[in-house]
Amino acid sequence: MRVLDAAGPLRLLMQDNDAPRLWPARLCARPGELGPVVDGLRDGRILVDAEEPLVQIFTTITLQLNIAVLLEELVARGLGSLESKTNTGATDINKFYGKSAPNFLRRPA
Repeated sequence: MRVLDAAGPLRLLMQDNDAPRLWPARLCARPGELGPVVDGLRDGRILVDAEEPLVQIFTTITLQLNIAVLLEELVARGLGSLESKTNTGATDINKFYGKSAPNFLRRPA
Protein backbone atom coordinates (compact mmCIF):
# COMPACT_ATOMS: atom_id res chain seq x y z
CA MET A 1 0.00 0.00 0.00
CA ARG A 2 1.47 3.30 -1.02
CA VAL A 3 0.69 6.78 0.24
CA LEU A 4 0.37 9.69 -2.16
CA ASP A 5 0.75 13.07 -0.51
CA ALA A 6 1.08 16.42 -2.27
CA ALA A 7 3.43 17.56 0.50
CA GLY A 8 6.00 14.84 -0.09
CA PRO A 9 7.22 11.93 -2.20
CA LEU A 10 5.47 8.61 -2.69
CA ARG A 11 5.86 6.51 0.48
CA LEU A 12 5.39 2.86 1.29
CA LEU A 13 2.84 2.50 4.09
CA MET A 14 2.96 -1.27 4.25
CA GLN A 15 4.17 -4.12 2.13
CA ASP A 16 2.65 -7.52 1.87
CA ASN A 17 4.96 -10.25 0.64
CA ASP A 18 2.13 -12.54 -0.41
CA ALA A 19 1.58 -12.38 -4.13
CA PRO A 20 -1.79 -11.40 -5.56
CA ARG A 21 -3.87 -14.00 -7.36
CA LEU A 22 -5.20 -13.63 -10.90
CA TRP A 23 -7.74 -15.83 -12.64
CA PRO A 24 -6.73 -15.41 -16.31
CA ALA A 25 -9.95 -16.86 -17.75
CA ARG A 26 -12.08 -14.33 -15.89
CA LEU A 27 -9.64 -11.43 -16.30
CA CYS A 28 -9.19 -11.96 -20.04
CA ALA A 29 -12.97 -12.27 -20.56
CA ARG A 30 -13.24 -8.54 -19.76
CA PRO A 31 -13.12 -6.00 -22.59
CA GLY A 32 -9.62 -4.88 -23.41
CA GLU A 33 -6.28 -6.33 -24.36
CA LEU A 34 -5.21 -8.03 -21.12
CA GLY A 35 -4.29 -11.39 -22.66
CA PRO A 36 -0.73 -10.38 -23.61
CA VAL A 37 -0.23 -8.77 -20.20
CA VAL A 38 -1.28 -11.97 -18.41
CA ASP A 39 0.84 -14.08 -20.78
CA GLY A 40 3.85 -11.90 -19.92
CA LEU A 41 3.65 -12.48 -16.17
CA ARG A 42 6.90 -13.92 -14.84
CA ASP A 43 5.58 -15.59 -11.70
CA GLY A 44 3.11 -18.32 -12.59
CA ARG A 45 2.26 -18.86 -8.91
CA ILE A 46 -0.13 -15.92 -9.00
CA LEU A 47 -2.29 -17.54 -11.69
CA VAL A 48 -5.25 -19.58 -10.47
CA ASP A 49 -7.98 -21.50 -12.26
CA ALA A 50 -10.93 -20.96 -9.94
CA GLU A 51 -12.63 -18.45 -7.68
CA GLU A 52 -11.73 -20.15 -4.37
CA PRO A 53 -8.01 -19.14 -4.33
CA LEU A 54 -9.05 -15.53 -5.02
CA VAL A 55 -11.38 -15.59 -2.03
CA GLN A 56 -8.76 -17.27 0.17
CA ILE A 57 -6.06 -14.68 -0.49
CA PHE A 58 -8.55 -11.82 -0.10
CA THR A 59 -9.77 -13.22 3.20
CA THR A 60 -6.31 -13.97 4.53
CA ILE A 61 -4.58 -10.78 3.48
CA THR A 62 -7.26 -8.12 3.43
CA LEU A 63 -9.39 -9.25 6.31
CA GLN A 64 -7.10 -11.18 8.65
CA LEU A 65 -3.89 -9.19 8.31
CA ASN A 66 -4.81 -5.67 7.26
CA ILE A 67 -7.92 -5.24 9.38
CA ALA A 68 -6.05 -6.65 12.37
CA VAL A 69 -3.98 -3.44 12.36
CA LEU A 70 -7.16 -1.45 12.92
CA LEU A 71 -8.26 -3.76 15.72
CA GLU A 72 -4.98 -3.48 17.64
CA GLU A 73 -5.98 -0.05 18.99
CA LEU A 74 -9.24 -1.51 20.30
CA VAL A 75 -7.32 -4.33 21.94
CA ALA A 76 -4.88 -1.87 23.52
CA ARG A 77 -7.86 -0.11 25.10
CA GLY A 78 -9.30 -3.39 26.34
CA LEU A 79 -12.24 -3.09 23.95
CA GLY A 80 -11.63 -6.30 22.04
CA SER A 81 -9.34 -9.26 21.75
CA LEU A 82 -7.21 -11.00 19.18
CA GLU A 83 -6.59 -14.71 19.45
CA SER A 84 -3.09 -15.35 20.77
CA LYS A 85 -0.65 -17.44 18.74
CA THR A 86 -0.17 -19.58 21.84
CA ASN A 87 -3.86 -20.53 21.62
CA THR A 88 -3.79 -21.24 17.88
CA GLY A 89 -0.50 -23.12 17.73
CA ALA A 90 0.65 -20.77 14.95
CA THR A 91 4.35 -19.96 14.73
CA ASP A 92 3.75 -16.88 12.61
CA ILE A 93 0.80 -14.83 11.46
CA ASN A 94 0.59 -16.63 8.11
CA LYS A 95 0.18 -20.15 9.53
CA PHE A 96 -3.29 -20.74 8.12
CA TYR A 97 -4.82 -19.99 4.71
CA GLY A 98 -8.30 -20.65 3.45
CA LYS A 99 -10.16 -23.64 4.84
CA SER A 100 -7.22 -24.81 6.97
CA ALA A 101 -7.71 -21.85 9.32
CA PRO A 102 -9.47 -22.70 12.58
CA ASN A 103 -12.67 -20.81 13.32
CA PHE A 104 -12.19 -19.18 16.72
CA LEU A 105 -15.70 -17.76 16.62
CA ARG A 106 -17.23 -21.23 16.74
CA ARG A 107 -18.18 -22.40 20.22
CA PRO A 108 -16.53 -25.63 21.39
CA ALA A 109 -18.74 -28.69 21.01
